[in-house]
Amino acid sequence: MESFMNSKFNLKGARSKYHGFSEPHISIQVNKKKLQLAQEFVIDSINIDLTCEFDANFASFSVRGVTDEKNRSFKESANNLFNLGSRIDINIGYGEDLEKVFTGFISGIHYHLPQEGAGAIMVNCMDLKGVMMNNNNYAQQEYKKCSDLVSNLLRKSQYSSFYDNLEVQTTPDELKFIEVTDESDYELMVRMAKKINYEFFVSQDTVYFRKARSQNATETTLKFGSGLEGVDIEYNILGMVNSLEVRNTDNSTGRLISGQANSSATYSNNSSASKVLKSAKKIILDSTVYSQSEAQKRAEAKLEDINWGFGLASFHCIGLPELLPGRFVLVSNVFGDLDKKFYITNVAHSLQRGKFNTYVKARLNSL
Repeated sequence: MESFMNSKFNLKGARSKYHGFSEPHISIQVNKKKLQLAQEFVIDSINIDLTCEFDANFASFSVRGVTDEKNRSFKESANNLFNLGSRIDINIGYGEDLEKVFTGFISGIHYHLPQEGAGAIMVNCMDLKGVMMNNNNYAQQEYKKCSDLVSNLLRKSQYSSFYDNLEVQTTPDELKFIEVTDESDYELMVRMAKKINYEFFVSQDTVYFRKARSQNATETTLKFGSGLEGVDIEYNILGMVNSLEVRNTDNSTGRLISGQANSSATYSNNSSASKVLKSAKKIILDSTVYSQSEAQKRAEAKLEDINWGFGLASFHCIGLPELLPGRFVLVSNVFGDLDKKFYITNVAHSLQRGKFNTYVKARLNSL
């Protein structure tokens, strides 16, 4: 399977590949075997929600034609179609050209049989994070870096069966210790990622633990008439700051440990926004920083995270499996001749009544 995380595509090539975006189609594998359905069974109403933020990826779909309307019961061949906890891979595209967009497990099955009319089986799925929410495997061990702990944790057998590839960037930190708390493996991963400004997410069948927004290359260019069908963009300076300081106290000496980061973001075409934010400063007390350099890195990471809340965008696109969270996309011709580079945080694929649409949420950190 081709990974889209490091590749580019253009709409002209995609249009050719998918034969004019005609005949949307999906394919599902359960425990790595293609789902074989009886001829009368039909998969419809599929929704896939993907993110590079700390939430889990979700997918849901329904299977119709599974009931005997005369006897008001589910057909025997439908009873064992799905089992909770099974790995599931979902491919979507056009005709025979399908691409994997979701890997996870079956988290819920809903059998619906109304008083009148046809029934359905509705299947809910989550990615690896859903498994991690129910487990606590962390034991106090010596790790030099967060990345060592992450790699060890994700390679455990109850997790490794729900992905095919693992990409963990070496973290710059030197661990003093990790607090042992009553938290799940998922909560531990998120806590560590937030501290060092890392992302933890699943894309296609790969788990990533990496510096936030480190995939700097643009994936594609979107514009009206070439994949883009609707745009909503909002800029907001509420919550923005001009500087951010992280502080702690050295318990042995009483000395202040401090690191400060200053924003260079532009929030307006003139000086009006900078005047409003001139004295805007945020101070964070963090008992887990032990040196000035560590406080400095933490301040820079937190300020960067705040800056990326400045511009929020929603794009409605033609169905494109290649659009992924964790990539940058260039939006062209919406603001005259000025192109803007947005970071994709969420992608929703929807296949309803034979129509395939992709909805994108993205962020901007400066004008």
